Amino acid sequence: MYWAIDMDCAGCYLPGANATAVEAASAQAAAISTVRPNDEAAGGIGIVPIVGPVMNRRSALLTEFGVPHVSTMELPGKLNHLANDDSISAILMPVDSPGGMVFNLPEAHKAIMAARAKKPVIAVVIGAAASAAYWIISACSEIVISEAAMAGSIGVVTYHDDLTKMLAERGINTTIIATSPEKVERWPEKELSDDARAHMQGEVDALGAMFIRDVAKGRGVDAAAVRENFGKGRMMLSAPAKAAGMVDSIGTIDSTLSRLMKTSARVKRGPARAGSRRLSAAAFGAAPAA
Repeated sequence: MYWAIDMDCAGCYLPGANATAVEAASAQAAAISTVRPNDEAAGGIGIVPIVGPVMNRRSALLTEFGVPHVSTMELPGKLNHLANDDSISAILMPVDSPGGMVFNLPEAHKAIMAARAKKPVIAVVIGAAASAAYWIISACSEIVISEAAMAGSIGVVTYHDDLTKMLAERGINTTIIATSPEKVERWPEKELSDDARAHMQGEVDALGAMFIRDVAKGRGVDAAAVRENFGKGRMMLSAPAKAAGMVDSIGTIDSTLSRLMKTSARVKRGPARAGSRRLSAAAFGAAPAA
């Protein structure tokens, strides 16, 4: 398994973590998903939270524990629906996620790139936009980050547990029968061979290159800038993240929603009718500098 995750951020979202932190995250996700602008806005604001671990599909286990999480299989459909809904003038993505699986991340990124060609897609980092979460939101037309929030952890990781010594000490000898050595090269009952290590490193490097490619495309910079200036795998606080070009401004979800609603209210409309005019990305203007 290959991951785009920051384990320092992951603890409060995973089963077995501090119950209060999990309950707070769940309540936060529920509150975020009910946020809507008032009826005076020129069209609605579509809300797509990126809260909790990023998974390729909805997890029954995380749902059972009440842990909010993101399905990258569901994201493209949601984004396409909102992008083509004329009653929606912009898409807001509140973000607080440690990242997660690499599966479907390029597709989620492409879906946001397609959506932002039709209307503004604005991410607001309210906690962490780590690894897979940052991969996703780097496609947004604008990224706002709270002052004490963090973004980054660009990179991909995998691992191999070598249990051979522990098993030997306990007198356990495991016999593995497979169609080829490669089939079981990552099993913890086996030492990792040099060939297996090289293969795993090659896959990590390939996935990491996809990550950097998509961030560069979304942020409008070259790959070298991402590799050198975007944390080198570290998380970055709001101010250095803004200075590096990882985010656009420092602000809050409330101030961002207020800005969207004020801009919507300024749009001239004709007599009441079904549907509202769509706002262009330029109509929203730049977020106020921190």
